[in-house]
Amino acid sequence: MKKRTVVCLAIVVLVGLLAFLVFHPEEKKEKLVVEENNTQNDLTIGILFHGLDMLGESVFAYADYIEQHFNVKFEFATFEQGLDPMVMVQHLLDANVDAIINVSTGSLPELVELCEANKVYLLQIWDTPYDTDILEKYIGSSYYLGQIMLNERQASYQLAEALLNHGCESIAVISQPDTWSWVRVHKVRADHLIDFIKRTNKQALSIDISLRNNSPVIETLAQQGRNLDGLVTTENNFHRPLEEIQDILGNDDIKLAHFDLTPESRDNFMKGNLVAASCGHHNIVGLAFSYLYYLSTIDWQYEKKLDLMCDYLILRSVEDYDFYMETCVETMPYSAEQLDELIESLHNGTELLEFYCNNYSLDQLRETKRLKALKK
Repeated sequence: MKKRTVVCLAIVVLVGLLAFLVFHPEEKKEKLVVEENNTQNDLTIGILFHGLDMLGESVFAYADYIEQHFNVKFEFATFEQGLDPMVMVQHLLDANVDAIINVSTGSLPELVELCEANKVYLLQIWDTPYDTDILEKYIGSSYYLGQIMLNERQASYQLAEALLNHGCESIAVISQPDTWSWVRVHKVRADHLIDFIKRTNKQALSIDISLRNNSPVIETLAQQGRNLDGLVTTENNFHRPLEEIQDILGNDDIKLAHFDLTPESRDNFMKGNLVAASCGHHNIVGLAFSYLYYLSTIDWQYEKKLDLMCDYLILRSVEDYDFYMETCVETMPYSAEQLDELIESLHNGTELLEFYCNNYSLDQLRETKRLKALKK
């Protein structure tokens, strides 16, 4: 009898529940909306970026990885669109970004003013203008969070040193002309390269590329009759295939070094002509994200502006190239676990962030990989 009563009560309760759901659809719908809202991104970050080369592909891949592991969305505006920087910034503002990671040095004062007007924060990475008058116009803004710069001096010395270690006696330094603020970094690189080479009593010649792909700079070097055995450029390539460079200069053993990678870099390492290339600085996207994510959790309150310097990775062989691709491109420079740890550490200061900036090298990455393997 008791069992029958319990069964009847259960049926009554079930029928009542079904009737409630049928005749109260709004309550059900409202709950689903709340659940959907809980999945919305807490933070939207814009990235004002230049280029769709190998570096660009790494940046996009790292942003995708971060989106998969954190409650964040990235919006991109790239210089490949051929638009004025302010138009690209407006594109990001229209996407309702909370902060912008900027890699451009052009129009920075105007960019900061636009961010101020829209209450959007800005973090500069890689480069800043070297003109102090420009710096003074934006660096004091409360919406300018600071910068994580690249150590151009150290990278320049390392590239020049690689050429010298391969016996180069006469080296040409090829650079973009110092015409606009956004290419000042090329002059900085060229100055450091020439300084390091000359201090070793080797010959160093500086030539500007004014026409980029159409520039006859290699022909010009050949016409001057210089017996060059090394070329280094402040860009990511010489805008000429290796075979053409060898033919024009009449030297099949010419040694090359450059900033950033190209699809031909691995083959040129294999051939023994490319002896050094800087790369890996898409790691700063992870560091910048961590800092912005932390600030968003404390209502963007900070004591002082960030001012850090981060090293490039310097590849010197095909083995270095393959390790880099495996560790920093096919996977990521910093895993989600490392980024999460970094975000948590920022509650106590920027020590761990500074450590990541100051200890970024192939040796450190190999040690990290070794320790991970031991834990498995």
